[in-house]
Amino acid sequence: MIRKTQQKKRRAPVRKRTAQPPILEVRDTSSLTDADWLAINSLRSAYERRGMKGYEIAVDKLAEDPIRYVRVMGALFPEMIREIIRDRMAALGVTREDLEERIREFEKPKRLH
Repeated sequence: MIRKTQQKKRRAPVRKRTAQPPILEVRDTSSLTDADWLAINSLRSAYERRGMKGYEIAVDKLAEDPIRYVRVMGALFPEMIREIIRDRMAALGVTREDLEERIREFEKPKRLH
């Protein structure tokens, strides 16, 4: 009796699932400077070269400049940053009215005596 040789079906190699890439789509460009765009492109480049680890390192470096960090993260994740700022202000007891009053104070021209 002749047996047919059975061919084993080859399976594609199983790849480990990696973390989803961060959303690096700019959603709000309203306050971005050229330096902010440079930082965004740096984040993108770091992710493309080294994945999440590279992205995390680039974010840590960006966080060394808190104002740029908030502008860049606010452009990438506007809803999340607004919510974080609101929550932090509430925790400090700062109301929207308090903030609006401070803004008006800064906008007033100072009188010289």
